[in-house]
Amino acid sequence: MKLPHLDPVRFAQSIIACEQSHATVKCEFPSIPTLSMFFEAAAQSSAAFAQDGEAKIGFVISLKAIQLLNKMREQTAVLEVKKEVELGAVCEFSFMAYDASMQTKLAQGSFTVMLSQ
Repeated sequence: MKLPHLDPVRFAQSIIACEQSHATVKCEFPSIPTLSMFFEAAAQSSAAFAQDGEAKIGFVISLKAIQLLNKMREQTAVLEVKKEVELGAVCEFSFMAYDASMQTKLAQGSFTVMLSQ
């Protein structure tokens, strides 16, 4: 994944699967993640939808219903990100964070990103 982020704030590591409106991304955290770290990982994971392979700069412009569902006990998580709406340079995404085995839901929510031109 092409991201402008560097360690220790680069959480999205690799794309497991990506379809037109759904991506699954493996994320690694430097410590047990907090809710804000899950959200940042989800925003980074939305880069899986980049069609031309170029890194584009995106700015989060809104958050909705971000919730911590269970405490994380590991530093690896799998995030599923779904592109809900795309209007030009503005996209709304929803996400669900799971533990590495994808058995336990950890966090969820939605956010809107504006891509710079």
